[in-house]
Amino acid sequence: MVILGAFLAIVTGLGFSSAALVQKHETLRTGVGPARLLGALVKRWRWLAATLLSVVAWVAQVAALTLAPIALVIPLVGAGTALLVVGGTRWLGERFGRMELVAVVMVAAGGAAAAVGASAVPVSHRALPFVTQLLLGAAALVAAGVAVVRRGGIAMGTAAGCLYAGVTILSKEVGDRFADSGLHAVWLLVASPTIWVLAILAVLGLALEQAAFQRANAASVGAAITALDTTGPILAGFLLYHERFPAGPRGILLGAGIALALGGMVALSRHRFVPAAILSTRP
Repeated sequence: MVILGAFLAIVTGLGFSSAALVQKHETLRTGVGPARLLGALVKRWRWLAATLLSVVAWVAQVAALTLAPIALVIPLVGAGTALLVVGGTRWLGERFGRMELVAVVMVAAGGAAAAVGASAVPVSHRALPFVTQLLLGAAALVAAGVAVVRRGGIAMGTAAGCLYAGVTILSKEVGDRFADSGLHAVWLLVASPTIWVLAILAVLGLALEQAAFQRANAASVGAAITALDTTGPILAGFLLYHERFPAGPRGILLGAGIALALGGMVALSRHRFVPAAILSTRP
């Protein structure tokens, strides 16, 4: 089951990254500011199709978090950031230097190392108390508010990452409830804050992510998001769900892999955005 969870995590990362490339492509064509951006994007069928793809990827992520430990799933999802560099260069006209490519290798290698290190971590289906879920949502909103004050594409991507970290943790709650209760989980989730807090964080995160695409390249935004969407859920796995940190060489490999992946993501997020002028001037 863990192997299936790992496979779904990889599919999730590829799905999110593919959707982000199309969303970035459409965002550059709108020519409107952040306040009107979502309203303009929902009228573009390619953007809607990409958003639907991201929803499908989210379903795969929920399943992955049910089948495998957070510490295994999240690095594999984050490794999809590499696709943003390739797609951004070939399709969106974005330019990357040598250090950006080195950073991509760091992300991929770190994610692989962390996944191997976490492969023996037992899966936890512990339910978070409602109060904890509400506090988690509030903390994500506050962190996003602090990050977005600096403005700029990377700041908005960081803010979106704070919100998406909360979405990922609550997504595990959704998957675990279906695993434990079957279809009865629908009523349990509707009566709980889980799905409502998740929806609020997801919509706000989506709005910030699209605004970030107007100000920075896709890989930089993706890296800023993934850095937070990796660290937060992995810490939650150990602190909130009491998943046991592996001992010995596996623990060292997991820690080193996370550090390497985060280092690569931070390096990517520092890339200076070069606007794709051809796309941005089209209606």
